[in-house]
Amino acid sequence: MDDKIKNILYKIVPSTETEIPLLSWHLHKLDIYEKSQGEWYIKSHDSYGKEKLVFNENKNQKAPEEIVRQLFLFELTDITLNIMN
Repeated sequence: MDDKIKNILYKIVPSTETEIPLLSWHLHKLDIYEKSQGEWYIKSHDSYGKEKLVFNENKNQKAPEEIVRQLFLFELTDITLNIMN
């Protein structure tokens, strides 16, 4: 994860490592990108793969719950894969 993405992530969830420590090892898997000027999206890790707005710099709107949701999806996927193997 490059520094620009880390900075955006910390703007959305300022204390990522302390607020969601059990899921922090999945942070590098998040697909966060700037779609248009100041609008940051995440590609969902579900079967639909939809884009979801997680940060709008212009309006200072944040969606930390979506970051947590995506981290839980990665965790559940890993658990499921471990059970199946």
